[in-house]
Amino acid sequence: MLYFALIRSGYRIIIKSFNHEEDKNMVECERLIAGVIGVAFNEKGEVLLSQRHEPNVPNEHAKWQLPGGSLEFGEHPEDTLRREIQEELKTKAIIISPGPIIKSQTFKEKKPGDDDLTSYHLLMLAYIISLDSDIDISGDPEASSSAWVPVDKIATLDTLPLVQGIVNEARERLKTNR
Repeated sequence: MLYFALIRSGYRIIIKSFNHEEDKNMVECERLIAGVIGVAFNEKGEVLLSQRHEPNVPNEHAKWQLPGGSLEFGEHPEDTLRREIQEELKTKAIIISPGPIIKSQTFKEKKPGDDDLTSYHLLMLAYIISLDSDIDISGDPEASSSAWVPVDKIATLDTLPLVQGIVNEARERLKTNR
């Protein structure tokens, strides 16, 4: 028989699965991470990226990312986007293209000091946005810097997964909607 346990960890819903009652403490964990991000371009066609500051998470620390964050339980993705942009950039996000870009990726990882292998399913909803005003990341403890980056330079940066593909798709959508 297959057993499941649902656990809420921060903003993430964790699904643990195991085959036998006695195996529930020695399992491969499965985690679904739902993120909502904004893709903002300036008048030069550059995209806004921030550099992640997570020293306790080496595989994410100092990597470049699109602004946004985790979907909270019961929250609409557009509300998540607006909340995260306000928290991270101190400005308002204006959605300029209907419907999000949806990307999905799975990967496995062992956390330092943990023997369990964890499987992740990352689901990203990316909205093309404009920003209401200048940005200010000084109050965001999860970002060390931000920059408007030419799209053709993103490949030279150390980015979180899916960034390049999302930016490329956003740029294509904007071209076809004009």
